[in-house]
Amino acid sequence: MGTPGPNGAMLQSVSEGDSVVAFSGRAGGVSVAPFESANISTRVGDDPAAVAENRRRLLDALGVVGATMVTARQVHGATVLPVSGVRAGQADGLVTRERNLVLTVGVADCVPVALTSPAAVGMLHVGWRGLVAGIVHAGMAALHRIGGRSVTAYVGPSVGSCCYPVGEDVWSAVVGRYPSAGAVSLAGERSLDLGAAVTEALHRAGVAGVVRIEGCTAHEPDRYFSVRRDGRTGCQAGMAVLREG
Repeated sequence: MGTPGPNGAMLQSVSEGDSVVAFSGRAGGVSVAPFESANISTRVGDDPAAVAENRRRLLDALGVVGATMVTARQVHGATVLPVSGVRAGQADGLVTRERNLVLTVGVADCVPVALTSPAAVGMLHVGWRGLVAGIVHAGMAALHRIGGRSVTAYVGPSVGSCCYPVGEDVWSAVVGRYPSAGAVSLAGERSLDLGAAVTEALHRAGVAGVVRIEGCTAHEPDRYFSVRRDGRTGCQAGMAVLREG
């Protein structure tokens, strides 16, 4: 796969073979403040009809004919579920070998991570708690169980170390496991580089090909939702799908 580029107003996407990966932004939807405009989450208080329309538009922009979006109830854990239908349970990761199921996570500072292979795809929602709990390794293990091999990972936009100061307890929990996460914010405070930590975890889990898509969600209010910046807000999407051959 190559470097992601614009796909319409809503998506950055990449594809190789039958796998398609996409990361959305906040533009191009119908939701109103504080969820304007392309919020995809049903759990933040947005109008359900607006969320449904935003999801429909994302699927149209993705360009996968007949695809169905599949989401889970995210809880900042390390559970990864195999998906064979349109419903998933409580989890922060999904994997499938079924065609035209668009595995989707909602993020607003956490890291969306897509896992692709010729036979299966996965999508992970990674915050610091899930990272420490081992969701990256759990995602790789789940993908392997359903036949995923020769995996490439895409680490999507998230809050940057510039804008992610944390207390000593959180810093120690993450950096103690993933030293590359240690950083300093623009204000000179102890902070985390979650994208670097996820990349380190992926390499440890055996992923040779990791593409990190730069961009700080907290720094770009016109492009991304950010809880750190705004508090009550919406979510953009990370998506992965095996399209029909």
